[in-house]
Amino acid sequence: MWFSLTAGTYTAVECAMEAARNETQDYFNSLIAGMAGGAVIGLTNGRPQVVAATAIGMGIFMAAVDLSGSKSVWNEKELDHRITGALPKQHVESDALAALKEKFPQHKDL
Repeated sequence: MWFSLTAGTYTAVECAMEAARNETQDYFNSLIAGMAGGAVIGLTNGRPQVVAATAIGMGIFMAAVDLSGSKSVWNEKELDHRITGALPKQHVESDALAALKEKFPQHKDL
């Protein structure tokens, strides 16, 4: 239950920040939204020090994730493909695939 409430808080605050800042998407929105989500997590304990610490920690963590962007993934080209749906400019068929198509011509169009 707390996870969905935290995720909902993060999403709502980030969208509100983008709307308030004329749809600017940058790390500052993630920082503020992370702080709001961290505060929700901290509220499970009920102590003000814990609420403040989790809010600050989560805000910094989410800003760092947003700042790192595509550098935090293994294959940046695959990430671009997943985000934009853009395929590579030209497909190059391997020699092994060409040999298999010659060996099994009935399956070359699969």
